[in-house]
Amino acid sequence: MTTNKSQSSILILATIGVYFGLVLVGATPQIVAQQTATASYHRIKSSDDLYIDSVVKLLDELNRLSISRKFDWNGNTEISIEDLGFDADDLPSFLGSGSKVDPELEFAIENRSLDIARRLLSRKADLGLGDFHSAYPETINIVFASAKSGLKIEFKVNSRDSHSAQQLGNSVAKYFSELSARNLVGKKQLVAENTTSKVEDTKLILSTHLARSSLDSLLGK
Repeated sequence: MTTNKSQSSILILATIGVYFGLVLVGATPQIVAQQTATASYHRIKSSDDLYIDSVVKLLDELNRLSISRKFDWNGNTEISIEDLGFDADDLPSFLGSGSKVDPELEFAIENRSLDIARRLLSRKADLGLGDFHSAYPETINIVFASAKSGLKIEFKVNSRDSHSAQQLGNSVAKYFSELSARNLVGKKQLVAENTTSKVEDTKLILSTHLARSSLDSLLGK
């Protein structure tokens, strides 16, 4: 897999079953108004899992794509999603960039990233810390990075102030504390044990680092 990164900025407008990409070449990155009317997403229920289940599903999808040679665990892959927000119709918009990868792989990473972002924003809204239909600066930045040494997934959730960020951070910390009491096994245990959360100023930072050795044993590679 090539390790060259696209220098173009990509605006992705994703909806259920539909994937739109716009590559802005040789120009200042800019958000383009979306005119497409499509079915809206449903809000995540507060009883739904916040993070672990979605990461496990992503690992399964990556493994499936590696079998069909659309993803290389040994290659360098990085995809960034910046200033992710959802409009009044629950449609996401964001500025993305990263490695040139198979479209199916790109969609899998972005689809799961949007799923996790919805869960985090739903938690934030349920706590009364902001609107689910967020806009800059209350957006989310995401990084997916895979290399021979392992895998990194990071979410930075921007809040309106440091107090709101700390309250969200406390809720996320409680979620992981409750997980530790469930005696998780397999992939869920691996993800939970290798995920950290912290608050820096107005940002909640949720980061998962999975070493290649642990992934190999878990995925039977």
